[in-house]
Amino acid sequence: GCSSCTASVGRINPNDRPKFYAPMALNPAFTTSAGNVIYLGTQRLYRSANKGGVGGTSWFGLGASTDGFGQDLTNGGSLTAIAVYPKIDSASPPTEIVWTGSSDSVVQVTSNAGAGTTATFTNTTKAPLPNRFITDIAADINNPDRAVVVYSGFNENTAATPGHVFITSNRGST
Repeated sequence: GCSSCTASVGRINPNDRPKFYAPMALNPAFTTSAGNVIYLGTQRLYRSANKGGVGGTSWFGLGASTDGFGQDLTNGGSLTAIAVYPKIDSASPPTEIVWTGSSDSVVQVTSNAGAGTTATFTNTTKAPLPNRFITDIAADINNPDRAVVVYSGFNENTAATPGHVFITSNRGST
């Protein structure tokens, strides 16, 4: 946190729980004069549509929350991975698929990241996914439902759920 900072909506909350190297991701599907859409993770997912703009309101937390900064997407941890499906459709607003992974093994996905505080997330954390730190997520550039999640750790510590690389082809249903 920041002892002299104040929290204000439209900025990243200084009281959040980011990792030392907070995850960021670019959505190259948006190419406007203001620049591409970027995401930043703490325990929440923040979105900026103007390159993180300087001196203005530019970071918005996604999902509903009581404090206006976005939904906590963890179980007390921090986000450690963000993946973006790099294509959008012609819907209004466009389908904007973003995956998150956390230090406490939570995987979430949204298909309406552009909706801001009304964005909805689906927690896809279930067996056979292990209870370990998520080190990376990748979205398939040709299939909006396919993603790969990578876990750290040792199988002997989570013997009932071995493995480090998991693939879904149905947006986390299995």
